[in-house]
Amino acid sequence: MSRIYFTEEEKKYISRYCKGRTAEHLTKLFNKKFNTNINVAKIRDFKTKHRLRSELRINGSKKRRLLNDKEMKYLRKIANGKSRKEITELINKKFNKNLLLSQVVTIMETNKIHNNVDTKFKKGIVNYPEVAFKKGVRSNPAGEFKKGVSNHSKYKIGDEIVRKNGEVYVKVTDYAGRNNGIKMYELKKNIVWKNHHGEIKKGYFVMHLDNDKSNNNIDNLILVSQKELVRLNSEFTLDKDKEKNLTKIAAAKLKAKIGSLKKEMEF
Repeated sequence: MSRIYFTEEEKKYISRYCKGRTAEHLTKLFNKKFNTNINVAKIRDFKTKHRLRSELRINGSKKRRLLNDKEMKYLRKIANGKSRKEITELINKKFNKNLLLSQVVTIMETNKIHNNVDTKFKKGIVNYPEVAFKKGVRSNPAGEFKKGVSNHSKYKIGDEIVRKNGEVYVKVTDYAGRNNGIKMYELKKNIVWKNHHGEIKKGYFVMHLDNDKSNNNIDNLILVSQKELVRLNSEFTLDKDKEKNLTKIAAAKLKAKIGSLKKEMEF
């Protein structure tokens, strides 16, 4: 059984010789020095627990600092009162570097160097282009309504529209929002089903028996659960034959029920 502790002498040895060596190299030296058979994982755990670093990169080279002591001193000297973009340009010009703005920002945040520049909007300062309010000037053509694009405000309550997926929607209100959970449009098949059978339970969906999304007669609608719908979509393909589709839906319902019973029996 391998040891799970180190003596004081061993701890000092690891702390002294960990720098500049990989965990594998240090483990070999350790086992040779103390005639043990400690594995690499134990050495790594010890280094992690005591926050010891080898200061090596993956390729074995030492970690390179983006700015040396002289450059850091210059950064602290010029930081006050200048934007981070200006600081980046000055450092690159002074020391012939190609640092990115993001790199300078990281260096400043890591070393707690503040430029003491207030970037908040001042009262009375306009943060939008004046050209946007000039008569006849289009500030953002990309955001304008295009010819042929439907605008929901032109539809009245009760009007029907057909979406790209072929489903028929009915406008039910002029006021809707994400916060109150009210939808401006509702699927016609859902409205027809609720008029005949009441509210649709959570986790259930209304389907067209003949796979025709425009046919929303109550005789052409059926209610399926989410599990049944998953089975149906994964194992069957619906067509325009109403009777065949009924058989496929019944098979999907049966398989979903068997799957649920199997899960219950496992517990």
